[in-house]
Amino acid sequence: RMLIHHLDKLNAFWLKIKVLIQYGIYLHSIQKYHECKVHWNEAKILCSQLGISFENLIPELVTIDSEKEENEVPLLVQCLTSIRQMITLLNEVENKDRFLEKFLKEIILGLGATTGQVFTLNEKTNSLHKRPTIKYGRELPPLQLYDLAQLTFHTQKYQLLHKQVENYGSRGRLTAVGFPILTQNKPVAVVTIQFEHETYNTEWIETYLEVLLQIMEQSPFQELLSDQLPTNMYLPSNQSIVSQSYYGLIGQSAAMQEVYGLLELLKGKDYPVLILGESGTGKELVSKIIHTHSTRANGPYYAINCASIPENLIESELFGHTKGAFTGADQPKDGFFTLANTGTIFLDEINQISLSMQGKMLRVLQEGEYYPVGSTKLKKTDVRIICAGKPELLTLIKDGQFREDFYYRINVIEIRLPSLRERKEDIPLLVTHFIKQLNETNQNKSIYIKGIRKQALDVLMNYDFPGNVRELKNAITFATLHLKFSGYIEVDHLPKEILLNNQNTLLKNSFQQSISEFERKLILQTLNRTNWNRTLTSKILGISRPTLLQKIKQYNLNKFQNSF
Repeated sequence: RMLIHHLDKLNAFWLKIKVLIQYGIYLHSIQKYHECKVHWNEAKILCSQLGISFENLIPELVTIDSEKEENEVPLLVQCLTSIRQMITLLNEVENKDRFLEKFLKEIILGLGATTGQVFTLNEKTNSLHKRPTIKYGRELPPLQLYDLAQLTFHTQKYQLLHKQVENYGSRGRLTAVGFPILTQNKPVAVVTIQFEHETYNTEWIETYLEVLLQIMEQSPFQELLSDQLPTNMYLPSNQSIVSQSYYGLIGQSAAMQEVYGLLELLKGKDYPVLILGESGTGKELVSKIIHTHSTRANGPYYAINCASIPENLIESELFGHTKGAFTGADQPKDGFFTLANTGTIFLDEINQISLSMQGKMLRVLQEGEYYPVGSTKLKKTDVRIICAGKPELLTLIKDGQFREDFYYRINVIEIRLPSLRERKEDIPLLVTHFIKQLNETNQNKSIYIKGIRKQALDVLMNYDFPGNVRELKNAITFATLHLKFSGYIEVDHLPKEILLNNQNTLLKNSFQQSISEFERKLILQTLNRTNWNRTLTSKILGISRPTLLQKIKQYNLNKFQNSF
């Protein structure tokens, strides 16, 4: 039934009739008479629609090869079994060489060939080379298979070759087939197979190859053999990740390259730094990188989230307090500016501290001096301050919610971290990185993630991630809870909010496409009615003539197109 479905797509009605009759013959031979009748009735209906005599086809198609044994399975059944095996193989690809080896073996068995060979593309020389380790079957007199492989490679279509071979018994002719392995519509390998003798079943061979090509186009194996990120995201080597990262920051986009450049310039420097970015963009990680590569790397590092500390306690947390300074202060306590001496303090959500606290911190930034709460004794500290906040700090200054003098004191060097929606090209790298992390932390190997399907990756690429990198990591972690035996993250494994966004996007795109198609048809219909009088058409449609000309160009309209 699957083969018949593909023949319908190809409009190969004559082959479909032959499939139905030949399979009916096979069913009759194994005494499945009812199933045989069903297939023959379908063939009769198709014959009547095409004006072909069904009865005249039976003698033509029921041919018995004297060399065949009575119980030998017909070629059609052999092809169907092979196609079923191919579908399984194409959905379980894990290794390029192993895939080519299995593919070669299956296509030889499927077509009843004798031997085969694989040629792969050498990217440096842009030429095919024979893979001696990937072959199957016994040796036959050699044909010019390299020439066949070259022809197959350049035409990107399967090729059939019938050739005379000297000193090869009474038959003297062999048949060979070249089949291209395409990824993203580009050939990356060629499989060649040989038959022991010249075969006349070329219609069956071509049907099998056509169906196989269609199956491969829709298969998740597509990008495994390409230079792009694999469809199943088979994890690249550690080296490829390192070359596209900077001390734990992952990304190769232009925005991230700019961040890497600033961090490189800051090495060994002691300037105050302001990191601006949305939640989940990696501000704390950047602060740690700055500290680790500074002259204070051997000193302490403290990360403080200002938003998590109540306003009446933040002064005490930063500057410390004396005994009895306030209710509950039973013991003196050192603040972070004391604890972090000779090191670094990272103040996240700096926009959350009050204006009065900003004023008190100015003295620390300028002079390195402060008063603990409840004390009149001045204390000194040698601390580098790295602050982080939301990108809208300047708006807060205009609204009087943030001190301008404090802003310019902490903002000697500014680093802006891009949101994930601004660097979507980095999502595949980040997904790969998180999958590696999850596999490494799962010590008992109860869950092993092989990769992510292309469809699932496409859904992630179309999502804006308001929670940025943190949300993406959470989504991959969530998906592993639903991981099936295949080991690949599928679309339905992703969180509901991402799937809902994907549905809304598809509906929006579909609606926009429908509107555009309606506009195209309306313009073309009006142009045809006015005999392509553009001035009259623009008046009827209520748009200007330049706008009409623009639409004609946009939709590539011409006089020879039908309005519908």
